[in-house]
Amino acid sequence: MSFMTDIADLLVLAGAGAKASTIFVGRMPDAPDECVSVMPYQGLPAMYVQEQATPAYQRPSFQVLIRGSRDSTLATEARATAIHDYLAAVSNRLVNSTFYLAIRPNAPAFPLPRDGNDRDLWVVNAQAVHRS
Repeated sequence: MSFMTDIADLLVLAGAGAKASTIFVGRMPDAPDECVSVMPYQGLPAMYVQEQATPAYQRPSFQVLIRGSRDSTLATEARATAIHDYLAAVSNRLVNSTFYLAIRPNAPAFPLPRDGNDRDLWVVNAQAVHRS
């Protein structure tokens, strides 16, 4: 799923961290406390244009999990909101070798229950639309 790598690269550009040290794809390790994870989930069917046999656009969905250290609720919320706003502004943009028509968050960033180590968790759920 190269689109998850694209999203992680966008998060690096947004200043959310560095890949493999604070930004992870497909997993959220136990450390560090403050990190971001890009996780896929079921998207919408591909879009076909007129009578083409292959899809013109893919519409994958993904989730960005934002974890903060203990007692960092306001900072973690601010970080999640900044990620939401950055992703929502992506349109008609080439990321690596894929052209993204848009990235649309499904809702504002919102908190999840704290993890087993009492760390703050926030989430941004979104859908990407990119050329096949």
